[in-house]
Amino acid sequence: MSMVTTALKNKAQIIKDREGARVKRWLHILFGGRKFGFQWTDASTSYTDGKSVYAKYDIVRPGGGPDFTEEEKRVIRKGTSVHERGHIEYDTIEDFRSWIKDHSSSSQADWVTNLKYPFEWTGWFGNVMLDGRMENFTVIDHPEVEEYFQFKNYNWKCAPMVPQNRVMDFRLLFMTRSLGMIDPAGLDPESIALVESVQPIIAKGRFAPTTQTCLDCALEILRATWPTLMEWMEADGQSAGDSSFSFSSDADDPNVSWGDKEEVEQNVLRVTMSIRASEISGDADDTDNSKGSGSGAGESSNDEEDEAPSTPNCYGALSAAAKEAEADEKEAEAEIGPYAEIELKIEIDPGLKRPAFSATAISMPYPMQNLARYQEIERNMKRGIDCTSKVLKELCEPVPDELLMNQRSGKVLVNRLWRNQALGETNFFARKLSGNPGAEVRIGMMADISGSTGDTFRGTSSKVIDEIRRSLILMTAACEKAGIQNAAYAFTEYEDTVIFPLKPYGRFGAVEKSFLGAIKAESGNRDTLALQYMINDMSKYNESIRLIVMISDGLPCFEKNEDENTMRLMVQQAEKKGIDVLCLYCGPERHDVIQKVQHMYPGGAINVGNNLARDLSRHVKRIIRKRR
Repeated sequence: MSMVTTALKNKAQIIKDREGARVKRWLHILFGGRKFGFQWTDASTSYTDGKSVYAKYDIVRPGGGPDFTEEEKRVIRKGTSVHERGHIEYDTIEDFRSWIKDHSSSSQADWVTNLKYPFEWTGWFGNVMLDGRMENFTVIDHPEVEEYFQFKNYNWKCAPMVPQNRVMDFRLLFMTRSLGMIDPAGLDPESIALVESVQPIIAKGRFAPTTQTCLDCALEILRATWPTLMEWMEADGQSAGDSSFSFSSDADDPNVSWGDKEEVEQNVLRVTMSIRASEISGDADDTDNSKGSGSGAGESSNDEEDEAPSTPNCYGALSAAAKEAEADEKEAEAEIGPYAEIELKIEIDPGLKRPAFSATAISMPYPMQNLARYQEIERNMKRGIDCTSKVLKELCEPVPDELLMNQRSGKVLVNRLWRNQALGETNFFARKLSGNPGAEVRIGMMADISGSTGDTFRGTSSKVIDEIRRSLILMTAACEKAGIQNAAYAFTEYEDTVIFPLKPYGRFGAVEKSFLGAIKAESGNRDTLALQYMINDMSKYNESIRLIVMISDGLPCFEKNEDENTMRLMVQQAEKKGIDVLCLYCGPERHDVIQKVQHMYPGGAINVGNNLARDLSRHVKRIIRKRR
């Protein structure tokens, strides 16, 4: 039977998965329509294959500087995710690839004559224009995404927005103008003038009716600005083919695809009609500036004092992201909480003038998982699970009061006394049998997985650990079926006692079942610490019936000042607190060991045999009679 090492998610993974689920749900709410997938990617950039969005998770501040806060990263991740989904909605990659192929060349002669251009530059001009148009349409269609685009563009996509040289300043300005942003401060006046010369074409491209017409605008801008850019590059001792101008384009990635042509046309028509309706109603005084991301699009801030312009604060997006981050953090802590590695200080005071003592224990996830073995055992034990579940459920359900008629003694029914004189009947008594209220029950199980559990089980081909595993699975599955709160643990001892939470309260998924199926014989077993851990844990709850079930081979390892009497005193102290303790004994059929177990668990030792449900029922009935 194959086993696998524990593959529990850590806190960061849980938070990442929860954020991914949030983003996917958000995209579906925004765009609806046909289904599409979503997942995080470790690629250099986000992208879409037309069917799924692959969003970059690791967000680093461009140009160095302090790392983004968690809410800032979330806003950027949302912005890039909706950006890629926008390409599915409004763009066709085939037009983009054909356009680049038609207008790019590796020949410098073509560059000089302004006929064709370096592949990287061609792709960059086209991609920037398409991004500006797509984000503009997305905001018109879904205004709530505007802040996410703004924060992404100002702080990540176009950052750092600082002057460099004429060519790089032009590139920055062309991006910010295409994306409808406010101009950065302090850029070269010649770069500003060159952008201003093509600003009407940029504005036209932001509302182009098709991907192709937007690219036609990009080509017009490229032809108009390229001679000047070539001149500037030569003056700076650079070549148009330098790697510093390289740009990773979606067009050269075989994994990338955008939208279906017919669907894109319908989506763009919807946006176009929305713009026209707004213009007719007089809501749009300046279409380019009032629509789309960045209300200050195209504004120059190159004033006398060269002050940095104010940029959108994006408070709403950041505030929402902070709340989501806080909620995901709490959920992750709750999910991983029972499995977190914790050092415990366990104190035991058995009373009766016996010395108190304390020791260290470690709570940690079990290192192995075996779901297949759990499933096999559960199938083979279905009848026993059903029977035990029925017993537990019946014992916990309320019993209604019952009125017995025609009794020879009990309460006299006055309205029937005439029957005695007239008819000679004596049936004028009734007796009431009081029922029992339902019980709230919580059961915690602790399994001994010490080295001795690797011994043969009572002359069979099985081992003791096999029976312990079966008993643990029987109890947990039966409790779940009966709707009883239950938890299961295992313990052993290396340098310290180690407690493994196999199944926390309220959980019974594949992870928990895998742990239950994986337990095997380990090392020592200090039963006193394991029992005290269970008592401490059960003391946190308020159910009327709190039951601890120790599953053991009856061969504990004791330290100084500990013996069978220590265990007995601990059990008796727990009962005084309203916590009952049973032991499912899976050890050898030796009289001395059985006597020891019966001594440690007075009135609560169950010798696991062929009818565990019957034996368990008898003991639980006794506990319920005592506690109700």
